[in-house]
Amino acid sequence: MAETEKKRTYYGKGAIVGQSGTGKSYLSKTADRKSTGYINFERKPAPYRSEPFKYEGKPSTWAGFYKNFQDYIANPEIKYIIVDSFTMALNTLIKEMGVKYTGYDTYKFYNRAVYDFLETLRNAEKDILILAHDELVKSDDGDKVKRIATHGREFDGKIEQHFNLVLYTGTRYKDGKPEYFLKTFEPNTSAKAPENMFTKGDKEIFEIPNDAAYIFKAFDEYYSI
Repeated sequence: MAETEKKRTYYGKGAIVGQSGTGKSYLSKTADRKSTGYINFERKPAPYRSEPFKYEGKPSTWAGFYKNFQDYIANPEIKYIIVDSFTMALNTLIKEMGVKYTGYDTYKFYNRAVYDFLETLRNAEKDILILAHDELVKSDDGDKVKRIATHGREFDGKIEQHFNLVLYTGTRYKDGKPEYFLKTFEPNTSAKAPENMFTKGDKEIFEIPNDAAYIFKAFDEYYSI
C-alpha cells in the first residue's frame, strides 16, 4: 500500500530578528534555490557563494515589494518565501508616506499598508521567513525589552503576534571561528516557538542552527498530519 501523503494543517510564519552582522542573511544559504522565492529588498549580494535563486526579487519601493510578495504567494512553483529584509521594507514605506502625506496621515497610511501586508502574510499558504532588526521598547511594566523594529506606535511591540515563530540571532566564537545560531527563548525578548517544534531526542532545545532549510523542514513536519 502506498504511503498516505501528508496534509498540511497550517503554514509556518517565522521572524528572524537581530542586529546587522549576526547571520540573518546567511541563513538563506541552505534554502532550496528552485522552490524558494527570495525577496532581496536590501538589494545586496549574499554573504556566501552559491547558485542564485531561480526566483529573486529586488524591489526598491513598497508597492514593488508588496506585489513581489503577492506574486510569490500565488506562484505554484514557490513553496517557501524569504524576505530580506522587513526592516528595509518598513523604512522605505515610512519614507514614501512622509513624501506623499503630512502629519497624522503619514502614519495613518503607513499603518494601513503594514496591516494589509501582515494580513496577506497570515493568510498565505506558504512557509515564510522574514528577516528583521530589533529595537528596545518599554513594556507595560516599564522594563526595556527587545522587539521587531517598526515606526510609530500602532505596531510598537505588536508585530510578533502575526508570527508563530520568532527567533533571535546569537553569535559566539567557537573552534577559532565565529558561530551563528538562533534562539527560541531569551529573557526580555519576543522570542517564541511552538512547544516541541525543535527537539533533540526527547528534550526540547532552545538553540537551533542558523539554517533556513532546517526551519522549513521543522514547519513541514510540525504542521503536517
